[in-house]
Amino acid sequence: MEIVAKIADALQAAHESGIIHRDVKPGNILVSGGATKAEGSEGSRIHAKLSDFGIGQGVSEEALRGVTSAGFTQTILSESSSGTRSKMYMAPELLAGKLASTRSDIYSLGVVLYQLLAGDFKKPVTTD
Repeated sequence: MEIVAKIADALQAAHESGIIHRDVKPGNILVSGGATKAEGSEGSRIHAKLSDFGIGQGVSEEALRGVTSAGFTQTILSESSSGTRSKMYMAPELLAGKLASTRSDIYSLGVVLYQLLAGDFKKPVTTD
């Protein structure tokens, strides 16, 4: 749950910056550290990072105006790379050919959470 919460925070930061990840899946979640309990402390030293914004897109051109200095360009507004996403993690609206949104990323993270709880990263959400 801690890993999913940290990735949700990362997605929120991306979304607030005007970026949709479009490829949230276990392979794009980097985890390091582990649970430790030092004497007198509660908590863990788990670090989770969301990586590979390679097919990310901007929410709008307006949202990207201040972000281009961070290395993002208008080319990420294109839908041309939509075929490179992992279908198991794609929201139903994306499979139907509609545009990605922040909700699409949240759906994908929900699939990762489901798989974590099920203990099986090959298990799809539904059989159909």
